Amino acid sequence: MLYGLDIKGSKLSEYKDEKGFWRDLNKLDRIGGVTSQTCLLHDKYLFYKYMKSNGNNTPKVLFVLKDGTLYDEMMNEVDPSILTDYKNYFLKSADGECASFVKRIDTYDDFKALLPTIQNGIYILQESVVQHDVMNQ
Repeated sequence: MLYGLDIKGSKLSEYKDEKGFWRDLNKLDRIGGVTSQTCLLHDKYLFYKYMKSNGNNTPKVLFVLKDGTLYDEMMNEVDPSILTDYKNYFLKSADGECASFVKRIDTYDDFKALLPTIQNGIYILQESVVQHDVMNQ
């Protein structure tokens, strides 16, 4: 079931509707305040660079796709054919929320098939994270 209400011990009284979720998230993000972190929190590439520069673990951004042009992690333009060597990664809208645009890419053909639909905007190509066996249990 959606929202985990089917889990033993869950309580309907602890359920938060969408309006309440966004209200609380905006409060935590300090929307409108001088210390707002929304820029960092809403840009997956910027968040990755911030986390990496501070020595924190986060899935690696392999490439950035901006308006149909492919760049490496350091924003140097690269030929898209470089992706023929990459398998099992995710393509995400750089500013998407709640998995609004996340596509699993298994092969270069998967990427090529999506390319016509992602000519505008900024996307990241991010490595997959393999969940530990204990977590799978």
